[in-house]
Amino acid sequence: MITEERLRLAQELFAKIQARYPEISLGRIRQSPEHPDDTWLYVIAPMDEDREMEMFGYAAELESDLLIEYDYHFCTMPQNPTLVAA
Repeated sequence: MITEERLRLAQELFAKIQARYPEISLGRIRQSPEHPDDTWLYVIAPMDEDREMEMFGYAAELESDLLIEYDYHFCTMPQNPTLVAA
């Protein structure tokens, strides 16, 4: 179960990422099935691969800050709706 503090931090993390990448939207926030202490942010990211990698790197920096400050692990999981699995 995701605590209120962790949910708040996840929403703040998403807001910071979205401020730099306004085309994204929040899909959902979930607890990792493998590691219950990890929180995953599923982000709808309709962008090309280069921009997605740039966003992923920016998110990782912010996630590292949260890990250092709060000892909470977050992971942003971009999902591109324009890519259809064959």
